[in-house]
Amino acid sequence: MAQVESTGLVHTNDRDTLADSEQPLETYRLSPSAAGRGRRLRKARLQGFLGALATEETDRGLLFNLLPVAFGLGIILYFYLPREPLVAAFPTLAVLSFLGAFFRESGKLKLSLLAIAIVATGASVAQFRVLTLDTPMLSKQVTVRTAGTVEHLEIKADGRVRYRIVLDQLEVQPGREIASVKVRVSARPGGEVAGIGQRISGLMRLAPPSGPAYPGAYSFAFRNWFDGISATGFFLGAPKTEKEFVPPTFQMRVDAVRSKLARTIRHHLPGRAGALAVALIVGDRSGIDEETAESLRISGLAHILAISGMHMGLVALTLMAGLRCVFALSPEIALRYPVKKWAAMAAFAAATLYLMMSGASISSRRAYIMVAVMLLAVCFDRRALTMRNVAIAALIVLLISPEAILLPGFQMSFAAVIALVATYESLSLWRKRRLIRRDAPERPIVRFVRTGIGGLALTSLVAGAATSIFAAYHFQRVATLGLLANLAAMPIVSFAVMPLAMVSMILMPFGLENLTLPALAASIDLVVRVADYTANMNFSGATGMISASAVGVMSVSLLWLCLFKSRIRLVGLMLLPVAFFMQGKTQKPLFLVLENGRQIAAFDEGTGTSLLRPRAEKFSVEIWQRAYPMAFAEPKSIKPFQCDTLGCVSKVSDITLAYAKNPLALADDCRNADVLVLGLKITSPCGFLPEDERPLIIDKASLAKLGSHAIY
Repeated sequence: MAQVESTGLVHTNDRDTLADSEQPLETYRLSPSAAGRGRRLRKARLQGFLGALATEETDRGLLFNLLPVAFGLGIILYFYLPREPLVAAFPTLAVLSFLGAFFRESGKLKLSLLAIAIVATGASVAQFRVLTLDTPMLSKQVTVRTAGTVEHLEIKADGRVRYRIVLDQLEVQPGREIASVKVRVSARPGGEVAGIGQRISGLMRLAPPSGPAYPGAYSFAFRNWFDGISATGFFLGAPKTEKEFVPPTFQMRVDAVRSKLARTIRHHLPGRAGALAVALIVGDRSGIDEETAESLRISGLAHILAISGMHMGLVALTLMAGLRCVFALSPEIALRYPVKKWAAMAAFAAATLYLMMSGASISSRRAYIMVAVMLLAVCFDRRALTMRNVAIAALIVLLISPEAILLPGFQMSFAAVIALVATYESLSLWRKRRLIRRDAPERPIVRFVRTGIGGLALTSLVAGAATSIFAAYHFQRVATLGLLANLAAMPIVSFAVMPLAMVSMILMPFGLENLTLPALAASIDLVVRVADYTANMNFSGATGMISASAVGVMSVSLLWLCLFKSRIRLVGLMLLPVAFFMQGKTQKPLFLVLENGRQIAAFDEGTGTSLLRPRAEKFSVEIWQRAYPMAFAEPKSIKPFQCDTLGCVSKVSDITLAYAKNPLALADDCRNADVLVLGLKITSPCGFLPEDERPLIIDKASLAKLGSHAIY
């Protein structure tokens, strides 16, 4: 019998042998060596396919776009380390990795070393930022009579004034008195308002900035530390202003101009229209009443209050387009000179002025850098809006403020930008590849619907979907009707509100703002009506607490879909079910203990939610209600603990938590409780018991060190 071996198959072609057997006419069997070659062939084909995709992505600039991602990973790594690393650890790792990559010609090892170097550089920048700051934080609540200089002020909707004051001195810790300490304090309405740079004094009740209401929640202390704020509080009584003014710094001069602009706008436009105009022009949202702010949040229009890419782009591009139209009136100038570049430089100057007047928040800085990169690209005859420019803007922001990557403003603004850029790049490529022959030219109304309304709907849908990840994580809410509200409101904002705001700002130095402010108020009122109408549909969009692991996977999915441009980008969609699975496995805690120990929540499936003090710490309880909406769904479910003069007790799922407010309760609580929360200072409260028989003890020291506790 002859055998022919070909591509891993053995053919039997002896017909006599086949006739004597019960086998079919053709029989195939794999030899071990042939099967191995088949596997190697399939592996080689897969490697070739992946190699072709990698080459395609590299040619499209993927590696550069991944730079801020690796840099940001290093920053996140530093902030989530269990302890402070050695000062030289990450810089040394970065230098050694860069050197190793430099001496490698190419290959996977070179890319791996470069990735390690960039991650280590990000961690080094974050550590340098932390080490160069030395904000002394107040250790406990104090009542002090002191004086200082007003550095910044905001007037709230109810008339209260919130000052940022540089105090002459403050005892932040026992025996440690610090000079030039920044605090943020509020004063009751009706008193004299101090100006920026003016001296102010009075009796203040100060407290350390609050940390997260539960582990993983937003931390005001984190943001205040980087802003240099040592304490927050309020005046007890009316503060006393002095006639003395200190020599103002450049930033104080800018804030004084912003404050004057805000007062002028409020004088001409009282009410919520003036408050929203101040937010759009000056970036001061303190005057917006809570009802209007809630309507904007529920409707998905709250983004118009943050000075972001939309505002900066409208200001810069409106001025640029207007100047080009003016230059076009003179053919001699328009044909002989680079008027497009002149208009771009003028728009850059306008964007810089707008950044200064808006307060230079994280979102406005990101938007400014993005617009600046875009306008510079125009000046150098390059494409303006690309993912590379977004990457450059992200790197610059993270170099200046590495902590921004953990704040919702940075996350939401960049999520929206990269999603929009990726969507429109793909749409543009699809249009180029698609060959459509039209027998008749497209009608203007059809073109308007397709490009105008369709483009606005697509922009709202993409930006809303991208930012909903972080809105749900930080605020436990998504705008379910955001697409509808944005379709109705954004044309008003784009073609009426922002152009009128820009013109009003230009006319203010000449005292002619009354020419445009009434029209600005009318257009803002239309936007608020849209927000109110949408919010009244009772779609709150509450999501409850989203786990950090699920948000991390969804963020990777978003980056994968936006940064990759070949077919491999579809892998990002496969990560979404993983995120939903991880979110479904999130466990609700049995108890939550606030960082000051004054409020405890017990979550019991049978009896409902119990609060240690039903009327205390309302702000933190509201955050708990947003994080666990089902547990707080019924007001009657909020019940007090079982309390007496010695303390309080709650039992959930056979776990007993005791709150001791009298030393006489310790003997029973230490023996019977699984968790003991101390509302008093006692050293070794359960020392009379063996260590393995003691409950989990949460005292003031552990709360001060670790913040709020969640017990599972």
